[in-house]
Amino acid sequence: MRTCETTWLAVLLVAVLAAWSARAEDTLALKSGDTLSGELKELSEGVVVFHTKLTGQVFLPAGEVRGIATAEPWEIMVDSDTPLYGRLRYSGSDVYVDPLEGGAPRPVDLEAVKYARVLPASHASSEDVDETGERSSWELSAGAGYYGRLGARDYSDPFVTVMLKRAEERWNFASRLRLGLGGSSDWPRYFTARNELRLYRGEQDYGLAGLDVERDTDIGLSIRGDLSAALGREFFLDSDHELRGDTGLMVTAERFNASLLPASMRRELGGLRSGWGFDDWKSAAYYTYGERRRQQTGVAWRFQLAYRRDIPFDGLFTEDLVVYPSLTDLGEMRARSESAVQFPLTTRLSVRFDLLLDYERTPEFRSVDPWRTTVGAGVVFDF
Repeated sequence: MRTCETTWLAVLLVAVLAAWSARAEDTLALKSGDTLSGELKELSEGVVVFHTKLTGQVFLPAGEVRGIATAEPWEIMVDSDTPLYGRLRYSGSDVYVDPLEGGAPRPVDLEAVKYARVLPASHASSEDVDETGERSSWELSAGAGYYGRLGARDYSDPFVTVMLKRAEERWNFASRLRLGLGGSSDWPRYFTARNELRLYRGEQDYGLAGLDVERDTDIGLSIRGDLSAALGREFFLDSDHELRGDTGLMVTAERFNASLLPASMRRELGGLRSGWGFDDWKSAAYYTYGERRRQQTGVAWRFQLAYRRDIPFDGLFTEDLVVYPSLTDLGEMRARSESAVQFPLTTRLSVRFDLLLDYERTPEFRSVDPWRTTVGAGVVFDF
């Protein structure tokens, strides 16, 4: 019953978001021949900051830009002390401002612009304008879909995701929640929440602070919290590729509960087998007596590689690989690979496909399959 209800809720959510998704976008034309659709964030001192729904913030020298067209009127200050008010547009390689008060278009040299901002009167809502009258940099997205899981048990569930991001010159924040809507007494069967704050020193080097929370009843994991600190570097391969990596330490607190596993699995894992060693007997005892809990804390290394690539049809491919070898429990290791492909459907609505591979090597419970695979498909709406 819960699955049926959540399915209809997901369908209703998609329909409502699709109706909301039609919104005029800004256009950025590059001298290389590429054209981007999204939102102009900043134009000042020879730098153009443009946001697209798939790649996020893009920083470009104004000399590489052939033209800009904006859906909303801007205030633009050039070499003179009198600002221009109007919408930007371009024709060929020339950029103009169409004045709000009417009259002939005014040509603009993008490299000569001192600063520019959206007129507050055009964005009066609280979610688009902050107290200074400028656009907020917070980006909120929500999604819904279905995923299938292969591991200790196979099943499929509807899911929802919520993503919150903010990108500034010296710091970036990203938060992503994925929540499975299936299950009954063990609800939720699965969820992950990842939060990262990156503080930049220079153009590419950064320090990272992370907080992750996870629940996975496939392995009897009731709750786990990870607190990370790392140092990293961004490698900008070219305009279509981006790679970053970081390494540091992670402190983990986790709680396992065998009663979250199906009774049939506990009986199978608790059965007597010839040739078992000491670790196998401990695992059998743990899963046989479901009321028993296991709690522990530990410290692990944290290695992460994140890759982003633009693909045809305005799509985006991302890959995130994280490995956590334990420093306090020798032989234990966790790893996760998250791959995603996303394509725009409208100005705000996109379709997204995910592939997650999880590996968890815990000697005390090694009778459980260490591999778990999650395949998902859904839609994402950008607010």
